[in-house]
Amino acid sequence: TMTTFMPPPPAATFLAFHPQDNNIIAIGMDDSSIQIYNVRVDEVKSKLKGHTKRITGLAFSHVLNVLVSSGADAQICVWNTDGWEKQKTRFLQLPPGRTPSAQSDTRVQFHQDQIQFLVV
Repeated sequence: TMTTFMPPPPAATFLAFHPQDNNIIAIGMDDSSIQIYNVRVDEVKSKLKGHTKRITGLAFSHVLNVLVSSGADAQICVWNTDGWEKQKTRFLQLPPGRTPSAQSDTRVQFHQDQIQFLVV
């Protein structure tokens, strides 16, 4: 063996700043995980797993203390920001005849009331 190369790390596909502490960033990854990163101590505090395809959207609600994630798997996950545990998972209802493709990009955004959110 002349040389060995390590595979590249998974790419970041989406990120969101915590609304009350900008030192906390949720980073969605190409490998379907979400890393909770603390800028102040330069450390990944938690790694969330619940999707099966890359992360395409993240949104925090400071009223509900949750992070909502969406992925190319047409799945929405709700994570508690206190212990980073998954609270709920729902699959999006796609129109008849449509299937999620590798290029499917879903986005999530909270309404200004921080309770309702939109998925596109």
